[in-house]
Amino acid sequence: NLSYVNLPSNLVPDTPAYHDELALAIFQTNSISAGEHGVGLFPRTARLNHGCSSAFNSVYHYRPKEGVVVVHALKSIKKGEVRCLPWGWGWWRSDEID
Repeated sequence: NLSYVNLPSNLVPDTPAYHDELALAIFQTNSISAGEHGVGLFPRTARLNHGCSSAFNSVYHYRPKEGVVVVHALKSIKKGEVRCLPWGWGWWRSDEID
C-alpha cells in the first residue's frame, strides 16, 4: 500500500466517498511530474524515502520517450543503505536531460 496524507477526517470508512477521497489522497501524495504528459503514479519510486538538504543521495527524472521514471544515485550507496530523494518540485527536471 502507498502512503497518503490529507485524507479528510469526516469520511465514513467503506463508503464510495471514502474510497474516492482515499484514491485521491494516495495519488496526490505519491504522484510524480511526467513533463508534458501531466503526472503519473510510479509505485516503486513512490516507496523511496525522502530527505532534505544533504540527506538525499538519489534523484529521479521522467523520460517521456520511454514513459518511465529513472532514479540516479548521486554517490555510492552501500548495500542496505536507504535511498533518499529530495523533497519538493524542481530538483530534477526531465527537460534538462537528454
